[in-house]
Amino acid sequence: LPNPANYFLTQRLGLRLSEEHALPEDDEPFAAQGLERYQLRQTLLRERLLGRDDPAILDRLRAEGVLPHGAPGELLFAEQTEVADPFLQRLEKYRQEPLPPQEVDLALGEFRLQGQLQGLSESGLLESHFGKLRAKNRLALWVRHLVLNLLAPAGIEPVSRFVAED
Repeated sequence: LPNPANYFLTQRLGLRLSEEHALPEDDEPFAAQGLERYQLRQTLLRERLLGRDDPAILDRLRAEGVLPHGAPGELLFAEQTEVADPFLQRLEKYRQEPLPPQEVDLALGEFRLQGQLQGLSESGLLESHFGKLRAKNRLALWVRHLVLNLLAPAGIEPVSRFVAED
């Protein structure tokens, strides 16, 4: 889970935290910084993996207000596609036809691990992050790798790979 605390509060305790809605910005974005740049890259990657072409992605990002109209938006988009292309080429080397998620129900002493293991193909587990490799990525992959090896599903290699920007 990406946010275990939020899951615990909402699903287990039944709390609903109010979200304050920010007013839209008064000025149009001309550059993406920090989180905006990250979200732009993630959207670009997701759309490309779904097979959408760059003009359609550019139109969608403009419609969502992520990119400015005109030349500034085109330049920002071109800059991000230059970063995305090498990443996608590395990722494509390992991508294969995905298999359905494997059900997980493991008794680990007094604990029970239940859920699904996704991202599997015949060549094993593949995960990616269009950003820098972080310790939390390594730890999450290691846990999933251990689960894959405990399950040992037939026809799936017990190999895990993680592709990151760096």
